[in-house]
Amino acid sequence: MGFSRSEPRGASARGAAVPHARAQAEALQLIRRLPAALVPTLCIAVPTLPEHAAVRIRAEVPAFAGAGHDRLYRLLREAIGVAVDGFLRLAAGEEDSRHRVEAYFRGLGRAEVAAGTGGQRVLAAIQVAGESVWQTIHTMVAREEMSGSLVAELGMAVSRYLGHLSAEVQRGMAEQRHAMVDVRARLVSALMQESTGIQPRLVSELASAAEWPMPDRVIVVMAQLYGFVPERVAGLPQEALVWADGDRLVVITVEERLSEVTDALLRLDPRVQVAQSWSVPLLHARHAYRWARRALGLLRNGEVRAESRVVPCARYRMMLWLAADQALADDISHELLEPLDGVKARRRLVLAETLQGWLETDESAPALAQRLGVHANTVRGHLRVLQDLFGEQLHEPQQRAALILALETALPRWRTELGGR
Repeated sequence: MGFSRSEPRGASARGAAVPHARAQAEALQLIRRLPAALVPTLCIAVPTLPEHAAVRIRAEVPAFAGAGHDRLYRLLREAIGVAVDGFLRLAAGEEDSRHRVEAYFRGLGRAEVAAGTGGQRVLAAIQVAGESVWQTIHTMVAREEMSGSLVAELGMAVSRYLGHLSAEVQRGMAEQRHAMVDVRARLVSALMQESTGIQPRLVSELASAAEWPMPDRVIVVMAQLYGFVPERVAGLPQEALVWADGDRLVVITVEERLSEVTDALLRLDPRVQVAQSWSVPLLHARHAYRWARRALGLLRNGEVRAESRVVPCARYRMMLWLAADQALADDISHELLEPLDGVKARRRLVLAETLQGWLETDESAPALAQRLGVHANTVRGHLRVLQDLFGEQLHEPQQRAALILALETALPRWRTELGGR
């Protein structure tokens, strides 16, 4: 709804900022002072107010305008009806009714934050609806020939009451933000869990509670900060998960928002350096976190160089692999040996052993056949298949070295899967 004509247009923002207890006390005090005889007149004057105010809000507040907002329109009328009914009951001396009204408008604030709209459209709607309130009051004044002092009292009571409702909306917004921060912190903890392992069901439940859309794949971005670690970072997408890790800031995001997240972090300080993981399944985010952290360590030690203060981890995966953990080795091994994915397990193992022997020795087919204990024609056939699968990778020095490392990681596991050899 809004504020009285006797207050300047900007008063709504100041009124909404009045602390909750003060706004409540002022509103109740002014409504109690209204003459009891005024209540029947008000009851006659306001039945059409919810519909009239909802139409005006739909026309003047962009967030409620246009087609496809029928549900919002119904909610608007309901909210205005709750506010009007609460005012009339308070004016009639039914003080307990205020708890229902306050809870309703706090709920509106919580719902707005949970929906990602920030709550500003509700506050704007309260202000616009105030114009309809004043139209109703003016009509009633002209019909009832009310005194100027009574009009002033009514106007002030309405103004403070609307300010109180705005304060309740903001209180609900603050409660929801606090709750979502807490839930998101638990969600981050669940995603980063190492000791007991990831619990997909818990992650799903926390993501739902935090109103966080679970992406299939994510990227972890880590910023090395210097000095102050901010609580909020301007420009980050709302769906990004953010937390402080000592003197680093960590963000879980999706590939489509990577540049947006990186730019926001770089703007924090000219000295900030950022490491970006590559895209991984959501439940592997803890591995991507370790890789990004290790990349910043390599950067700090001068082992890698950052271009424009950004280290793309994918460019240094071999270095990270050599210095890091089994999860990373498995990730790179799987990618490098992906051409073998479609091959049946036993044949895959034979081809992989042939490839390993050839890459390590570059021997002729007969020499390699003797080493492997098979016929030379068998080796020639295997090498032809491998050439078809891997193509030019087999002739590029860096790729050959990477394949050797990948095979060293994968072959023991494949042998175990086939019962050992």
